[in-house]
Amino acid sequence: MITLLEQFLAKDEWRKYRVVGLLERSPFFSVTKQELMDHLEISSYVLKGVIEALIYDLERYQLDQAILISDEDPFLHLKISGEASSASLLENYVEDSLNFQLFCSAYMQKYNSVNDFSVKELISYPIAYKEFKRLNLFLKDHGMQINRKFQLVSQDEQNLRLFVTELFSRIFKDEVSLYEDSYLVKQQIATLPLEHFTMHQRNDLIHYSYVTDIRLRQAHYLKETCLPLLNAEGPEQFCQPYFFSRVPATVASVEKQAFTNYYLTRSADSIDQVTVGDATAKEYSRQLVDALKKKFSVVKQHPEKLAYFTQRLDFLHLQLKELSSGYEDLQPAIDISYFQQNYPEILAFCRQYLESMKKTQLYGKKKFVFFNYLLLIVNSFPKEVLLHTVKIHADFSYGELYNQFIEGNLIFFQTAGAIITDRMEEADILLTDNRALGETCECEYVVWLSPPRPLDWANLGQKIVQQRSKKFIDEKRD
Repeated sequence: MITLLEQFLAKDEWRKYRVVGLLERSPFFSVTKQELMDHLEISSYVLKGVIEALIYDLERYQLDQAILISDEDPFLHLKISGEASSASLLENYVEDSLNFQLFCSAYMQKYNSVNDFSVKELISYPIAYKEFKRLNLFLKDHGMQINRKFQLVSQDEQNLRLFVTELFSRIFKDEVSLYEDSYLVKQQIATLPLEHFTMHQRNDLIHYSYVTDIRLRQAHYLKETCLPLLNAEGPEQFCQPYFFSRVPATVASVEKQAFTNYYLTRSADSIDQVTVGDATAKEYSRQLVDALKKKFSVVKQHPEKLAYFTQRLDFLHLQLKELSSGYEDLQPAIDISYFQQNYPEILAFCRQYLESMKKTQLYGKKKFVFFNYLLLIVNSFPKEVLLHTVKIHADFSYGELYNQFIEGNLIFFQTAGAIITDRMEEADILLTDNRALGETCECEYVVWLSPPRPLDWANLGQKIVQQRSKKFIDEKRD
């Protein structure tokens, strides 16, 4: 599947990005050249040029120390330092792409036509016009287009603002030099309490403020907000009067409320300032809570955690309405194999539940909903309430103090449903340094060196996953 960001790329850049992506997700960070040729549908001659150009680009973007490509025929190898990923390369490619330049120019209303753009930017008109047509094709899928006056327009102004915000926040991060310097924007941002915001949330809000400012100066106004009133005092508390002084009186209250809604839905730390009056949001929450109680009846025994879960769920459904139609495709890909291994019960529940909601608005943003439902459930309830737990008993030849030391360091595995037991007879896994002891016990066992190596920790993790998968499969059979 080609993501929205990838659609901005020319064919050559897309191929180079895909090479890094394949290497990044392959076992041992190695791929045969034949596999690359088959995936990209290119010849060995073209692949050679792609690899050479990719290595040059990594140096040009100063990513070569973080992403190192080595060619050892018939394999291509990748070494990564943890300071960058294929997403970093993608974002650089998008920023330099012709399609993105066209998009930014149309949004800023910088030129009068494609011809004007091609002349000023020194780009061949046939090439510029071809990319302009291609750009409009995928913008159309999100209810936007660049019209004949070379302006970005939409019937849904709020969706356009959210889309531009999400795109620019992903590409530019904390860089705002694209926008015209605006004293009013800086004043508006300065009035907002941002102490509880993460850096990503701050960047989102800053970009949204600049995007809103430019649209207001271009006389593009909101006719209505996506959400009902969240906070009666919000618009006056969070909206700087001069920032909205250019707005006609007939739409001023809508613009202020929209800005307040966006601010308040950025962070869950604002949850106490939000009055959830949206009937649809509350109904979605009620349905999920009912389904969760039916599947995991034990959650009824935790009323406080259930109340917290419901409150966060209401807030999540409000946040959902403050995302553009392109939000999911603009986010980096998420590998759910970790959750498949560690939370198979919850993963299966979320999949089945979302499948039952196909006819609702939730399904239109199913990736965001699925992933956030999963995380909210995992974070809200004790693991033993929802998961098949695996009991671990430690018995090393070094004595009780060493056993206690090992047990104290097993806390990481508790997040995956592993718990410590002092009783050997109820253990699912024996952790020991004595193979003979392991062979005499009735449960699974893992033999560790003392102190344990990284490989020993990995072996225990694998054994926990196997035991939990076995319990999950056995339950489904029953």
